Amino acid sequence: LEMKAGDMIDVEDESDSGKVSATIQKDDGTPVYYGTWVMEDYLVSGISVWSSQQLEEMVGTVYEYTDELFVSNGTVLEGPQYSENQPAELQDMEAELEKLSKGEITFESLGVSEGSIVQISIDNSYDVGSLFYTWGKNKLLIISDGAYFIAARQQ
Repeated sequence: LEMKAGDMIDVEDESDSGKVSATIQKDDGTPVYYGTWVMEDYLVSGISVWSSQQLEEMVGTVYEYTDELFVSNGTVLEGPQYSENQPAELQDMEAELEKLSKGEITFESLGVSEGSIVQISIDNSYDVGSLFYTWGKNKLLIISDGAYFIAARQQ
């Protein structure tokens, strides 16, 4: 996880449940994943519902995450309900990803280094982009039906 001066990590300790949650925020206090993102690449596990042509067509599609709306490849959802989860250990999250991909996709293959990674889901959407992981300020890993899409922040 790359952090720069001014970046904050809010940590909430829920002692009774043993859960710890973290949200990486921008300087203005908004979640780091808010903004416009563009699919730049994809990885596919051994089993996927996506055809090669469909995967190629996803490259370049735009996604937007704000407090008021979620835009998934042109489909707009007003009032997205975000849930953020912080895995206890990076190794646990990596093991889950490797299990889902049958060992074909690792954090190393995605360029994720040691540090925090946050899983975000949009509870009131099943569109592509409603389940993703964020690390740093400029990359998302969007998971959909056996495909793992890499999205970069649009400048």
